[in-house]
Amino acid sequence: MAKEDQGFTTFSDQSGLIYQGQPLQFADAAHADDIGLVRTINTAEITYRRKYGHFADFDTMNAEGLLKRYGSAAVTFAKSPDVLPNLQVSAMIPAAEDTWLIALHDKAPGTGSYSAFSDASGIIYQAEPLH
Repeated sequence: MAKEDQGFTTFSDQSGLIYQGQPLQFADAAHADDIGLVRTINTAEITYRRKYGHFADFDTMNAEGLLKRYGSAAVTFAKSPDVLPNLQVSAMIPAAEDTWLIALHDKAPGTGSYSAFSDASGIIYQAEPLH
């Protein structure tokens, strides 16, 4: 992730696609659950680090029981990245396990291939592929 002076940033996830994003001002109703999940993952990362001294990937936090909700419902997530139908989530952790990057891609019909990213700063970015 590369942050720029005006609050815009660029991201690339494991697929190699480059996204540009800006800090989320508010979550529209169509994506409120997605943003809620990103917030849940951010909180889970901090909770996991307090317990184990390092950050963890999505599957590890899910197995630990730290990711039980998606919006207002309790859910059972599949292994990342395809955690729910049409929803891909990855928490990428460097070898030093001292930070994280979350990439969420909602590919449900009607969502416009919505993507959000966050990292250890806690800032959530709404993003779209770089054209």
